[in-house]
Amino acid sequence: MVMKQVSLAHLLWKQHLRPGDWAIDATCGNGYDAQFLNELDLDRLTCIDIQPSAIEATKRRVPNAHVFLRCHSQFPQEALGPNLRLIVYNLGYLPGGNKEITTALSTTCTSIEHGLDVLPAGGAMSIMFYPGHNEGLNELNTLLPTLKALDSSLFAVKSHQWLNRKRAPQLIFILKIK
Repeated sequence: MVMKQVSLAHLLWKQHLRPGDWAIDATCGNGYDAQFLNELDLDRLTCIDIQPSAIEATKRRVPNAHVFLRCHSQFPQEALGPNLRLIVYNLGYLPGGNKEITTALSTTCTSIEHGLDVLPAGGAMSIMFYPGHNEGLNELNTLLPTLKALDSSLFAVKSHQWLNRKRAPQLIFILKIK
């Protein structure tokens, strides 16, 4: 059996989150990750995407989520606070959508930097990179050295990738220590 990267991400999220926590799905897409997160008894789930079809799909799957049609580089103020325990990124393009509309390196860098700043100690960030398309490869190649260089007294950074699968998705999980 081969575990999909998204299944591993879900396992990490489930182990990390507790009832009452808050999460941000910064690239909600078709709403499947939001649907999974919603089943974890969170007090607040904020979902963000730049595409109206993604927002509508997420609203259908998770009617009680707080959804925002905006760039992932702009977290809503009401999503931030001491109960924020997880920020999720599933980078790339909307499955089933226009593959020309993708997350972009500049806004992804801004969002991840901001996310690491606003996460309280004990919070985590999950980033799924999709290097199978050029912008995804660019995001991974540019951000990976930055993430590897995060101060180990402040962050613990875990990476999971299939070593024998060319340009396969790569999962990065970051725990903010203090």
